Parts: sequence; structure tokens; C-alpha cells
Amino acid sequence: MRPGYDNTETRSQANPQEIAAVAIEEAASSARKIVLMGWSGGGPYALAGGSLGHPAVRGVALLGS
Repeated sequence: MRPGYDNTETRSQANPQEIAAVAIEEAASSARKIVLMGWSGGGPYALAGGSLGHPAVRGVALLGS
């Protein structure tokens, strides 16, 4: 989930790596293994998250990006 959605803080000046890091930490707080999925404009965020090397990230999927 990107910042600014649901109950997350908006980060207007953040780059994709910063946004992905927030989303990964949020997801990893409740799951040991996660897969990042990006579709449409979310592809760069999913790829950025995959490049961070977080141990909980097991894969990245892009759909129509």
C-alpha cells in the first residue's frame, strides 16, 4: 500500500524507494513473507521495493505496468 492510502501518512516528496520501504515495513509487521505486486502506475514502486533487499520480500510481480 502506498503512503496516503488507508491510514498511512502522505509523503508528497518521497521517491519510489522511500514509499516502497514504508509499504514493506507495514506489510512485514504482520507477515514474514511478502510478494510485491505493481500494476499500472504501481510498477516502479514494486520494482523499487524489490531492489531494497528486505528479507521478507520473496518476489515482485508486475501486471500491465
